[in-house]
Amino acid sequence: MHEDELVSQYRSFGLALGDAVVAAVSSWLRGVFIARLGSDARLDERFDDVVTQLEAELEDRFRRLATADIDEPISGPLEQIRRATSGATNLLRDLDASPVVRDEAVVALYPEDVFGIGPTAAMELGQEVHDASIAWGAAKAYLHLHHHRD
Repeated sequence: MHEDELVSQYRSFGLALGDAVVAAVSSWLRGVFIARLGSDARLDERFDDVVTQLEAELEDRFRRLATADIDEPISGPLEQIRRATSGATNLLRDLDASPVVRDEAVVALYPEDVFGIGPTAAMELGQEVHDASIAWGAAKAYLHLHHHRD
């Protein structure tokens, strides 16, 4: 298989991962908010606005991730999600949610994520995201090896 075909397949896996993430975001974030605010939390249009903004930002981030050159240093899928959650953090702050207790190492890495929103595994967003993440990672590894052989 020629490298152009491999790049095309790699990009399609990246775009599929982005589609899976965007499709899962609303449900996942709703679960995060309920965990932080309690099961009786009433989420209003501000939550819907945060979800809409997050979906749009993630579409852009995953499009860039999928189309980046294989050697371009770019953070992975979970970091892309984590970096896009500032609106959710701000809304939780506005709703007087209590910050969560986090490990010192996590606090050092992600000081702004006081509510522990950022996912630590793709599975947190569901099986489809998990599977798409594995497929994208395998495609990236294969393309990288193919690109750098010899």
